[in-house]
Amino acid sequence: MKDLQAIGDIDWAGLEHAYGPAGDVPDQLRALAATDPAEVDKALHTLYGNIFHQGSRYEATAYAVPFLTGLAVDRATAGRDEIVSLLASIAIGYDESWLPDGLPILEQRAELDRLRATDPDAEQARVAAWVAAATDDQDRKSREFEASLFDPQLVTANQQWAVDAYDAVRADLPHLLPLLDDEDVRVRTACAHLLGWFPEEAATLAPALLDRARADTAPVVRATALIAYGLVAGPGDTDVAATLDDPAPVVRAAAAIAAARLGATDPDRVVSVLVETMTAEATTRRNRLPFLDGNLPGYAALALAQSAGHADRAVDAVLTALPTTPPYPAVPLVSALLGAAFPEGRVAAGTPFTALTDRQRRAVAGLAAADFAWHGDQPGTIYVNLNEVVRSYGLPDHLEALKSYVRN
Repeated sequence: MKDLQAIGDIDWAGLEHAYGPAGDVPDQLRALAATDPAEVDKALHTLYGNIFHQGSRYEATAYAVPFLTGLAVDRATAGRDEIVSLLASIAIGYDESWLPDGLPILEQRAELDRLRATDPDAEQARVAAWVAAATDDQDRKSREFEASLFDPQLVTANQQWAVDAYDAVRADLPHLLPLLDDEDVRVRTACAHLLGWFPEEAATLAPALLDRARADTAPVVRATALIAYGLVAGPGDTDVAATLDDPAPVVRAAAAIAAARLGATDPDRVVSVLVETMTAEATTRRNRLPFLDGNLPGYAALALAQSAGHADRAVDAVLTALPTTPPYPAVPLVSALLGAAFPEGRVAAGTPFTALTDRQRRAVAGLAAADFAWHGDQPGTIYVNLNEVVRSYGLPDHLEALKSYVRN
């Protein structure tokens, strides 16, 4: 953790961010200490754009972390919760990439070691073999496009910068952990969300998160701490069971999400709460949680699909919620739906609708009937993220084509 006086000790112009030399970062960090909310908001927006651009981290990102931590723990700083949220983004990217399983940091470290040790030509050969292994023309075209953008050296650098940024935040956890007891509910919530991404620090973080989940008076903090606890605690931990009967729906939902990941002692109760969460609009409109951009039904769907032996209930629950869900929040619902219906993954090219299992036919037919989930209130528009999820299972990725597939 560093105070702003030490900013000049770093050669920022010699570091790179998304738009080139990072010489503008010091002034943006200083602006976060301003008293004018508009100035603070502008600085935050700019930092999200240059040291965390569309989820990517850069050479300069890790260097900014100690200053952001110093600002976050200084009670004179405005918008401390937003700064803590920026630190979480810097550490992991977009959390939707890692839910419901949590951040696989050990795998990321191993991948970095592999990339460092791999000859670039060998890496290019590996990508070429991956393209050649495409299962059909659609899959091949998608892989060819990704391969055309592939640069082994840049891939290694990106992985290095991501791990460096993560480790910079990890190093500051002793300073950030006390924010779990902050007087500002927004800061406590943001801190709980941040702490859920550091499984290597579980011995310290899990007990602190569980204590906060039990003691806090704010349901949003209790719920956020429960989910974070579920992400860092070890499998088989049953300490969340008691909160499945919490009077606050958002806390019950969070307890069920955590229990689904840890291994529930009462799986039927957990599944019932997850189904209830997916179909109760009021749960999502109040006490917005930071995980998955506040999409609690979507997170519940992912957790339900994660619950072994409950694939049919997962399919039925998603199909109940999907017709009234707009495209962006529908993405995790569709991921859960297809994950539950197609546990083996991609459908073989040329597989007719009639050759699918009963569960798969129900899932695909229900998805084809959920027009609003595809286009919202703008018929004819294409929501790329949802289309990509459907395409990844080898299914027609446009609504009319999917309807035709079901009819034929």
